[in-house]
Amino acid sequence: MRVRILLVIVLILSVIGLSCWILFVHNENQYTSQITIKQIPGVLRTIDLPDMPQEWELESIKKYDDGFISPIVIVSYKNGVTVRLTSSASFTFTHEFVKQKPPQRWKQRVDYYRSDDSIAYVFTLNRLTYAFSAPIHLQAEIDKMMNNMLKLG
Repeated sequence: MRVRILLVIVLILSVIGLSCWILFVHNENQYTSQITIKQIPGVLRTIDLPDMPQEWELESIKKYDDGFISPIVIVSYKNGVTVRLTSSASFTFTHEFVKQKPPQRWKQRVDYYRSDDSIAYVFTLNRLTYAFSAPIHLQAEIDKMMNNMLKLG
């Protein structure tokens, strides 16, 4: 009898756990939607369009807004560069990158991450946090673009 009760409890907890995982962890697409470039200031609650690379061809612009954290705008370019923008004070790359010492080219704080085939930079500009990730072969191009954005090039 005890074994049956224990099995029923384990089964109920498993169903509840699986349901919560599907609703809150696995199904992030319910919080992601396509937007236009003109909608970015509204999503980030800014007046003007943020500084972004203009020389690359856009692939997509999405917003992620789960109602709990600050909304994130994800701008993907056809060359493999992704820019994440948020009004939150911080953004980190955790599982796919290793944080390294940043290049000393810029006066303001820039976090630098690297993996075997990608690079990422995180910095704050005009009260927005920018997180750039790109294939490693584009590092010189990303550095040049960041020099222009950070007015140090």
